[in-house]
Amino acid sequence: MPACACGPARWAEELEHQVKCGMTRQEVEQLAERPVKELNRSWATHYIGEETQPTEVWLTFKDDKLQTVQLAWMYRLKKMASAQRRELCPLSPATSPR
Repeated sequence: MPACACGPARWAEELEHQVKCGMTRQEVEQLAERPVKELNRSWATHYIGEETQPTEVWLTFKDDKLQTVQLAWMYRLKKMASAQRRELCPLSPATSPR
């Protein structure tokens, strides 16, 4: 059983700051050096992580372009914590609220 984490793993924190708006799934996979897997949940379409590791990176792709990234990690044996989701693509003037 993996040790409990007090926060996300270093590789996930680094990845969060390296990904950019519009990256493809393949580009993210290459940058992470880990597989990007389908998730299809309301908060993310894909994720990077392993069952034996306490950290996951949740990703949202739209039309195969990266839109959001969010870190999540296990603590206290089975509780999940998550950071605020980061919108990577700023709203265009036509879609921004007025």
